[in-house]
Amino acid sequence: FQWSGGLFFARTSMDFSAGFSAFPNTVINGFPLRSSQSESHDATVWGEVDYRISQSLRVVPGIRFEWAKRDVENGNPAPNIQAAEDTFTAILPSLAVKFDPNKQTSLYARYTRGFKPGGFVADRSLTDIDEFQFESESSNNFEVGFKAKLIPGTLVVNGSLFYSDFEDYQVYNQFSPVEFGVNNAQDVTSFGGEMDLALRFAEGWRAYSGIGVT
Repeated sequence: FQWSGGLFFARTSMDFSAGFSAFPNTVINGFPLRSSQSESHDATVWGEVDYRISQSLRVVPGIRFEWAKRDVENGNPAPNIQAAEDTFTAILPSLAVKFDPNKQTSLYARYTRGFKPGGFVADRSLTDIDEFQFESESSNNFEVGFKAKLIPGTLVVNGSLFYSDFEDYQVYNQFSPVEFGVNNAQDVTSFGGEMDLALRFAEGWRAYSGIGVT
């Protein structure tokens, strides 16, 4: 069998300041009309194993751990929320099964658990922490597909079907003429399919085509 793994870490800082274009220096109680500072820390550890059960059948289980921290401050006057922080974690399994009935055809099925950490709409003037904060998004994702060399060296066709079920789906919204940010939808389902082909019709010439429905 074969295995692979990795580590990832990122630190991101962002300063935001905005006002009406006609009044760029507008202030409220000495603060810019919209201002915030945010800092994000993200870390990931992952690994997977590619195990060959037989000459034509392989399984690829994997696991991923994600950790995220969000810190925000803003220039909004009291009693509005002026600072907040939170930490988000997730354990994300995955599993793929790959079957090659012959040298020209490959079939696969895959499951993955998805995750997007929550955070804050830092530049909004709010007193309710439930409105100020949005939750983490998670999903269960399923995919089946094939890769076929219908005419080896000349015509290759690939196709797939997918289905995803999201919990606390994150949506970017406009809350007022000057306020934008993320909040959560409850449950969202996405499904569809894709197909593409590659045709080599002459030496040095290839044509590609594809279609997708979601």
